[in-house]
Amino acid sequence: EGYVEFTLTPNADLPSGTVLAAQASIVFDANPPITTETIEHVIDRDPPASEVTSTKPTGVGSVEISWVASDLGERPAGVRDVTVVANRLGRALGQGETVANSPHRLRGLWGFRYELRLAASDQAGNVETLPVEPDAVVRIPYPWWFWPLLLVLGGAGAAACHRSRWCGRLAELLRRRVRPLR
Repeated sequence: EGYVEFTLTPNADLPSGTVLAAQASIVFDANPPITTETIEHVIDRDPPASEVTSTKPTGVGSVEISWVASDLGERPAGVRDVTVVANRLGRALGQGETVANSPHRLRGLWGFRYELRLAASDQAGNVETLPVEPDAVVRIPYPWWFWPLLLVLGGAGAAACHRSRWCGRLAELLRRRVRPLR
């Protein structure tokens, strides 16, 4: 009994699709050689690609994001996961959340818009470049009871709401869109 273990390091300039093949011959004493099966490894230097296919509200404060991701090129390694970066419109990009499967539920602040950027990575370690322009822009829905409550409270409700940080922005948006009952 025995085994042989070895590691190959391919040249850095080999293009994607290059096939590296390995085969061995085993010789025991004076017996004829036993030839092993040929194994092949394919160089994959091409990053995968991803795109948002749909977004839909899923309840209070969340949106469901669906996407497709594919690893392109000749004999690709396959998509490992997708990083979803969601930032509030007008803010700097934050840390993304890496998820393996589509769809993904994004939770956020009611009424705010979020830019979504996707970056897929494959089994070979290639990572898609995060796009400069967003893949999609979504608005987090308000709960069903929010609008009627604000109408009932009128100006006093908006003023009370205005004292809190995030609710102040909502109150400002509502004053533009909703006329108080008189």
